[in-house]
Amino acid sequence: MYLVIDITNYQGFELGLYERTNSPSFFDRKKYDLPSDRLLASIKNFLSKNKLTIDDLRGIAMTHSGSFTTERSAAVIANAIGYAKNIPVVDFGKGEDPLKKIKSQKKFIPVRPVYSRPPNITMPKKQTT
Repeated sequence: MYLVIDITNYQGFELGLYERTNSPSFFDRKKYDLPSDRLLASIKNFLSKNKLTIDDLRGIAMTHSGSFTTERSAAVIANAIGYAKNIPVVDFGKGEDPLKKIKSQKKFIPVRPVYSRPPNITMPKKQTT
């Protein structure tokens, strides 16, 4: 089973499970209107609902271009699972086949977050007393 994490929706995320036979076949998908801090728990519940565990995963693919926080959270979670289980972790963009990318990668290589714009870091405002 392959887990796909779609974070392009700024209001939440979508999880998908796919199985590769001769062509990719969709197994289950679910949209979550939750903040990114619920991503890990949602993955666990999503797998459990499908009678699977993290040990059943053979690869993880994640989209990029989500919000800053969601992008980092998804990358950290995907990389942690990939590292622990030594399974491929890939990122993909619009029009790319995530399962094809997973199949071409034989072992774990960490993904890096791809941010949609440069950081906007400002100095804190001075407190007036």
